[in-house]
Amino acid sequence: MKTNAYQKDDEFSKKVTEFFSVQLLDNLSFFLPAFICEFFHLSIFNANSMDYFSKLTLRLIEERKKNKDIKYNDFVELLIKSQVDGEVVKQQEEDGHINRELSTEEIVGQCVVFFLAGMETVSGTLVHCLLELALNEKIQDKLNEELVRIYADGKVVDYEDVFKCEYLNAVIDETIRKYPGVNRQFRICLQDTNFGDFIVKKNQVVGASIYNLHHNPILFPEPEKFKPERFLNGEVDPTCVYTFGGGGRHCIAQRFALLEMKSLLINLIKRFRVKTNENTMKFKHKNILFVNLTEDLRLKLERRN
Repeated sequence: MKTNAYQKDDEFSKKVTEFFSVQLLDNLSFFLPAFICEFFHLSIFNANSMDYFSKLTLRLIEERKKNKDIKYNDFVELLIKSQVDGEVVKQQEEDGHINRELSTEEIVGQCVVFFLAGMETVSGTLVHCLLELALNEKIQDKLNEELVRIYADGKVVDYEDVFKCEYLNAVIDETIRKYPGVNRQFRICLQDTNFGDFIVKKNQVVGASIYNLHHNPILFPEPEKFKPERFLNGEVDPTCVYTFGGGGRHCIAQRFALLEMKSLLINLIKRFRVKTNENTMKFKHKNILFVNLTEDLRLKLERRN
């Protein structure tokens, strides 16, 4: 499969955009019982784009199984091995995890998530991060000072150093906190559970607004203020930042998404100062499932000396 995100007619990129275009009617699926959503074909995601990525993944899986002698050493191959030869299952037994092979449906689901996690949510987070850096020059200067120190003398960006940039990590964490890429998380209750006087029955779906959680002033003082330092001084309980989920069901593409964002910011901020212009603040937010912008955000890049 060949794809080029810079071409307007690129099918892959168009399907990604469609996937994240949640309409008001589709938003009703958050509040209606599953059988009603199935009857009226309501979904939080675009059905055509979901079908496209599912078929793409199935085709990829079949091609890999037919060409077993070719080693790709990638994410898809790891998932297929768990189904084909039990290699991952044995490792799970040693680690004390559940001994169960992945179904084809589960492999497709994980691959689709991995496809999409590196697209819209990552680009949305980067846009908001650049906006905040443009609005907060002192934060941008402090970030640049760290990057200049770590990547002195033209040092190439590598995997280990990316995660050593403490202030960069804090800037990303604060961006994710203020502008969560995914606004809602859902889980199925495995057993009857009491929360004070409130009872959640087994098999009930529980939904939580990540945006409201991240803007709770009890958990995050001055929640509307962009303050990366809150992640450096022990002020934040890590379990309260839930954009990638938590526990055994956290986002499988978390490290991949963070690596993408940090690598781009390092290369951009080292070379350019991000500034606002007369059109920067004309955007509006659309907060349904994803915290997205309704139109393009315009910023100015000024090359550093």
